[in-house]
Amino acid sequence: MRTLLAFFWACASSGARPKQGRKHRFAGELDEILLAISDNAGITRVNRSVFGKSSATDVIALSYPALPGQAAGRAEVFVNVEPALRKAGRRGGPECELALYVAHGCDHLAGGEDYTPEQRRRMLQRERRWVLKAKALGLLAGLRAG
Repeated sequence: MRTLLAFFWACASSGARPKQGRKHRFAGELDEILLAISDNAGITRVNRSVFGKSSATDVIALSYPALPGQAAGRAEVFVNVEPALRKAGRRGGPECELALYVAHGCDHLAGGEDYTPEQRRRMLQRERRWVLKAKALGLLAGLRAG
């Protein structure tokens, strides 16, 4: 999973969108990305704690600036496995769907936004390309959702 996460971050950060006028800012250089796999209840708690929303979501991506004396910041990507399992049949199985959620979190860390249908379409298109590349490289082998 670490290699897959590093691959998606490399894809996302190489095409990072500028910060100006965006709600999601580019996380910049990162020393660490923590990945947490959760269920509906767990991600609802994170969503409530961070955004004040009492609902489940697919992915939450958070970045933190570097502390004094550190060269780079860190980030967290929370992925909800429950919708990944529900939607798995439509998009290549649970491992592809889970990988798509991880890619989506990295895309948000790189400044990607999905507030409009066009933004969502572009993000999904980009993330699907990354997942296909990861699959071709064998990075999804052994990845299980559930």
